[in-house]
Amino acid sequence: MKLRIGRKIDAYHDGKTSPSRLSVVEVIDVIKIEYLGPYYLRMWKKAISDDFNEALIKRCVHYCSGPQRFWDWNCDEFIFAKFVGDKETEKDPIMFAKQGWGGWYGVNWNYMLDVRGKVRKEAIENWKKCAQEMGQRLVWNKKTRLYEYYDLKTGRRVD
Repeated sequence: MKLRIGRKIDAYHDGKTSPSRLSVVEVIDVIKIEYLGPYYLRMWKKAISDDFNEALIKRCVHYCSGPQRFWDWNCDEFIFAKFVGDKETEKDPIMFAKQGWGGWYGVNWNYMLDVRGKVRKEAIENWKKCAQEMGQRLVWNKKTRLYEYYDLKTGRRVD
């Protein structure tokens, strides 16, 4: 996969795909496993160890419990990102690793990365219908790269 540094990508908190869970991250780096620093290598090995122990407890490789990360144990490339305009993730970037089915999930932060932008494209119509049922209009803010809600009757922004 070729991702350019500086690219902004949708990330969803806790892997739940809704406008309220949407954040935007900026790619800081894409690093092969052989170039990972010791801190991040230990973090990755611990994640794999936790995954493996959970699989042993369930007596199978395909299981469904815990944080539902299901790592690709052969993942050899990692995406590092920060929240746009956030100082904390500049110091402690989100390390994304590949999941067994090809998705990307944060090893140290609880976020799913939508590299292909597929989630929003597939869900936008349902999100708009849901907002309308609540008496609101869903609007994309290009500047913040986030969705905002507006009351259908008053036209005012709803927080």
